[in-house]
Amino acid sequence: MDIVSILVSLNKISLVALMITLGFVFYQVYLLKKETDSKRKNLVIPEFKPETGTTYTHETKILIPENKKLYIKSSMLPIIIGIILFIVFGIIFVVGLLNSKSKEKLVGRSVNPTPIIDFVASRGIKTYDQNWVELPDTMLKKAKPGTYLFLTIESVKNTDIDMARIRVNKNIWTQNDITVKYNKQLNVFYRDYIISTGEAFLKIEAQLHSKTDGWLGD
Repeated sequence: MDIVSILVSLNKISLVALMITLGFVFYQVYLLKKETDSKRKNLVIPEFKPETGTTYTHETKILIPENKKLYIKSSMLPIIIGIILFIVFGIIFVVGLLNSKSKEKLVGRSVNPTPIIDFVASRGIKTYDQNWVELPDTMLKKAKPGTYLFLTIESVKNTDIDMARIRVNKNIWTQNDITVKYNKQLNVFYRDYIISTGEAFLKIEAQLHSKTDGWLGD
């Protein structure tokens, strides 16, 4: 598993914990409010009716048990803990989100880089794009994966040249290197080639074939 996947998984866990903590805090606040309302409803202040002809004053005192403060503190403790956890998981979630985005950008750049292609070719070799526009070396070095090319070698007119062979990044000639494709207008034998992903070096070699002398240059 790569770093991005790990960060995404941790971020999901943080988000779930964040929602659970938020629900816990709201539930504790609800219980505290319900308990407070219940205490107020159950508080009864007796009424005193003065007897006829008797005048007196009285003072009604409501005694609060000493352990009421302890009750309030114990009720607030889960809420305080919940708020602290909510803040902690919130920070983890935000940090994980920012890190995952930055990692995705870095991975995206490393997976699809624009290669700088070193180009080495035998004499007489030229490269063209799919519209048969010649590509100078400076443009070829900036080519991206998937670029379609025509690799060519110029033929010699009025001779018995009948085919050519063109190889790329190889030291041994194979049957697949032989081509009889010929562009009469440009007087070149050619083969098509697509730059593969991660390819940063093109060593192109080519030879013409004479019916009389065989492969020229051997």
